[in-house]
Amino acid sequence: MKAEFSQKFKYLGFFMTCGMVFFHCPIIDSIAALGPLDFYGKVAFDSMVRNSVDLLMSYFFAVTGFLFFRDFSMKQYPVKIKNRIFSLLIPFVLWQAIFAVFDTVFKYETISFAEFLRRTFLLERWPVDAALWYVYGVFLLALLSPVVYLIIKRKKLAWCIIIAIMLLSTARDKIDVPAFKAVLHYGYVENIVHFFPAYFAGAFYGYHYKDGEASCLIYLVLAVLVSFLLTGMIDNLFFVISLRMLPIALIYLLPPIRLLENRKVYKLSFIMYALHQPLIWKLSPFVLDFYTNYVFRIIPSASVAAVLSRLIFLGIDIGLAALIYSLFSKLSPRFLAMLTGGRS
Repeated sequence: MKAEFSQKFKYLGFFMTCGMVFFHCPIIDSIAALGPLDFYGKVAFDSMVRNSVDLLMSYFFAVTGFLFFRDFSMKQYPVKIKNRIFSLLIPFVLWQAIFAVFDTVFKYETISFAEFLRRTFLLERWPVDAALWYVYGVFLLALLSPVVYLIIKRKKLAWCIIIAIMLLSTARDKIDVPAFKAVLHYGYVENIVHFFPAYFAGAFYGYHYKDGEASCLIYLVLAVLVSFLLTGMIDNLFFVISLRMLPIALIYLLPPIRLLENRKVYKLSFIMYALHQPLIWKLSPFVLDFYTNYVFRIIPSASVAAVLSRLIFLGIDIGLAALIYSLFSKLSPRFLAMLTGGRS
């Protein structure tokens, strides 16, 4: 794989993780704006963060598909699945167990062993560490990789099928088939279906990544063009498909940024992601109380609060991730590797 691709995955992944921390942070509505401009700034920033989730999750699904199908062949399927058990399934289960024990011991939520198994493996409810639902989702998609492989082998046919899947995924609410609806509305399956086109597109580009960039980018343009032509038939089609394609476009079109390469903080990305949602839920009352009682008195601006309160949560998340990384890199590198899926 191109070295510049690897670098982009590292820093884009870190920034996308920071975006997910921002997304899950609570919105402070109790602070009065200084005036119309301050109010507009707060609302604009809150809206931007809330509307970013489609791009963020599309990136994670697309890159996972890209990396899995890079140099893929059916002979490699057992090895690929074995690697994904280590890089996806084991850290997913470990983090669920950690927070299940933590929540039970500190009485945030009592979680029985049977409930833990249901929430971890059966997709019917969000897992205990809810943000990691996508990790389990892409592991299940990896198990289905022989089907995806048969589709993406032939370029032109594959892209036609991918566009068809994008159309079906976007218009899924209009498909009046009871069996399909029953599966779709089971737990968080719909979330996986929602981002499946991004995973599929990533798989396509991962498998064909050695081809010339210009010829590959034609397929992105075709997908966006088709979505533009059909957007009147399916609500939000152009917007949705553009977001699904944007992560791949970033990987190919974003120039190398030397200033962002080889930063140690990128090693914390997976721990940050695993920690952030449970951490935010538990610390929200304390952080918001601290902000409104102290920081807001110094900077009484609602728009600044929208940014700064999220930066406080992000700083705590990075700090705790760094502490865990530093601690276990010395005490038990093997356990750290299990927690991060080998990403350290």
